[in-house]
Amino acid sequence: MIDSRELYRELLKETVAYLSQFDQGKFFPCTDPTLFAAKNQPAKKEEIPSRPLIKKQSVSFSPPPKKENVKILETAPVKKEELPVSSESILSAPITPSVQIQETLKKVAPSLSILRAIPSDEEACTVKNRWKLKSAAAILILTNEKKQEPISFWHNLAKAIEGHFALAELVQIESIEKIDFLEGCKLILAVEKDILQSKKMYSFYKKLPSTHEVFLGALPVIILQHSSYYTDNPNNKRLLWNDLCKKIPPLLSRPL
Repeated sequence: MIDSRELYRELLKETVAYLSQFDQGKFFPCTDPTLFAAKNQPAKKEEIPSRPLIKKQSVSFSPPPKKENVKILETAPVKKEELPVSSESILSAPITPSVQIQETLKKVAPSLSILRAIPSDEEACTVKNRWKLKSAAAILILTNEKKQEPISFWHNLAKAIEGHFALAELVQIESIEKIDFLEGCKLILAVEKDILQSKKMYSFYKKLPSTHEVFLGALPVIILQHSSYYTDNPNNKRLLWNDLCKKIPPLLSRPL
């Protein structure tokens, strides 16, 4: 058996031999103790120079100066001198369309005629102011309708009456300012509702209960239906004309 003491001695020898190798530089080739100590020290962090503190300066903002009100002088527009033009010179000026326009009108609308002078408006003025005068027509058709369709129907009825019996005329009730307008006629045709709605006509309205005859003053009145009653049904037109042919002749010969 190996003695423990001997074993202990052997271990001490090996330990001493191992430690003696440090002095020979086998494990640490650098023998400078200061350098060795520097390597073992932790690396110092580089210090970043701090920026100098800048104090914030209080800046006061002042409002921009107000602009002074500058008055701009407006120059009045220069008016061109206009020469006075009389109506006589305009009316007397001849109308001479170019040859090209005349040829174009002949091709496009051969039925149209080119007037060399402006026609007179005396007839139109007479018709316009006719309500101020006494009517020359023996038969008047009074109406309050304004639409084109009923107006054209009453116009056609007036033409038919004028062609068979006597001079007839269509008159708007509202255009009659005085009852004297009716003095020249002998017979009136009207819708009874239109007469009753007119204050001027209603004051002269009379109806005989026994015969159901209607008068405006002393003038006899033939009561008509609304225009749509005739335009919507052609048979009613025929009945109206037959009725007028029976009533108009004796009423025209009746003394007022």
